[in-house]
Amino acid sequence: MQSLFNLASIRRYQATRYGVELAEQQRRLAEQQVTTATTLAYIELLETGQSVAAAEANVQLARQLLDLAAHGGRTRSEVQVATSRVRQAEMQLSDLRAAVEKDVRQALDNLATREDQMRAAQKNLDLAQRELSLAQDRFQNGVADNIEVTTAQTALEDARQIAVSSLAQFNVARLNLFSALGRARDFTF
Repeated sequence: MQSLFNLASIRRYQATRYGVELAEQQRRLAEQQVTTATTLAYIELLETGQSVAAAEANVQLARQLLDLAAHGGRTRSEVQVATSRVRQAEMQLSDLRAAVEKDVRQALDNLATREDQMRAAQKNLDLAQRELSLAQDRFQNGVADNIEVTTAQTALEDARQIAVSSLAQFNVARLNLFSALGRARDFTF
């Protein structure tokens, strides 16, 4: 379940990052609309090639600038809306980045803990094997009875089960780390 959450967080992060880029492009487009409309109108008026027409073009340009100023509030509000969308998308991106970083840190901590547990279980297994060997030697030399050997065998079996369990938990922690990094498909045992 945690692995699916990590993968979903990474996907949301990537989608939000693209949303920030889209919002930024929309903001730039809104800012450029005024300049483009004014420039195109002025060029159209100057293309007549006459000096009188150029003077009239200046007058018409002034009228269009006044008209654009009347509609400028609309354009300005479009720029403000686009800017607000950019800020909102950047905040979402920041939140998701923090969530993904937190998941990765937790997965690394969990992996370190599981690795320590696996090493401790291996040492316990080595100790149990040594204890069984000593119990068998004492039994063969007549110093101990078979109950001590049976007890050592039981302890060895318990140590084996703990070692196997800790190895499985270590591999689950490795898988969670790969998932937190968005590379669950690359995981191998």
